[in-house]
Amino acid sequence: MVSCLMTMRSEDNVPGDELGESVILLVEDSEEDILLLKRAFRNARIANSLNVVKDGEQAIQYLSGSGPHADRDRYPLPFLLLLDLRLLDRPPDAPAFSNTPTAT
Repeated sequence: MVSCLMTMRSEDNVPGDELGESVILLVEDSEEDILLLKRAFRNARIANSLNVVKDGEQAIQYLSGSGPHADRDRYPLPFLLLLDLRLLDRPPDAPAFSNTPTAT
């Protein structure tokens, strides 16, 4: 288990128009784990948008802005990537992703 200290946005102190700027991408195939994480975020009052993809191929498409994730207004680059490493055949190694914190 890797712990990651990040400043998350609290619902109490962030105007709604700024929330879209700090998306979290979750790569997870288990519906139960997705539900647990969403519940934990809600209980912690984390106001960041959470986008979910179900496998490594979808994650790579999301991060590269290809396929169904080509619309960057709808699918902005995340500031944090949460993933199950078993789902990724290869981690995104393009320079565009080098500044994205990753927690596994």
